[in-house]
Amino acid sequence: MSTSAIFHLMSGAPKPVAPYSHAVEADGLVFVTGQLATDADDDSRPPPDGIEAQTHKVMDNLRRVLQGIGLTFANVICVRIF
Repeated sequence: MSTSAIFHLMSGAPKPVAPYSHAVEADGLVFVTGQLATDADDDSRPPPDGIEAQTHKVMDNLRRVLQGIGLTFANVICVRIF
């Protein structure tokens, strides 16, 4: 039996750049939207310099989204990186 999708917007995560939610929950699975290296506290700030700093920022943003729905990286089973 299929359930309705639940769309999540987290207050502590960066504002989406388009009309997206941070995550969608359906049938016991959670799908997190892609994250950029934007600052969750001030999205007008430029991204940090360098791929390493930007990767850390993206991972922090993903952590914030997961945390907002009561999950951690230990709950992640699949990742696609573009």
